[in-house]
Amino acid sequence: NYMLNKFIKIIDNLLVYPDNMRKNLEQFGELVFSQSILLALTRAGMLREEAYTIVQNCAMEVWKTGKSFKKIIFEQREITDRLTVQEIDNCFNINDHLRNVGKIFERAGIESNN
Repeated sequence: NYMLNKFIKIIDNLLVYPDNMRKNLEQFGELVFSQSILLALTRAGMLREEAYTIVQNCAMEVWKTGKSFKKIIFEQREITDRLTVQEIDNCFNINDHLRNVGKIFERAGIESNN
């Protein structure tokens, strides 16, 4: 009970700055979408280990070169042979990652702006 009340106070006083959150996500060269690419590749029939290696290599290139993760993904024939442009673009949709936020807040009894 004590910890729950402490946590409620923390959440009640939490300040959220959506623009800063988006800037922080973009700072990492779209790497937050790497899991979406990996899952899309496995759904397209690629072995998970192979998909993981390809996506990991792309992510490392982002760190080394500073290039956009999405641009690097589109340069990989192993990926573009399996996924359409639309499927790749869909992997970079932040709204897919946020689609259940409202439900999560609702289950917790918290009002959401989503």
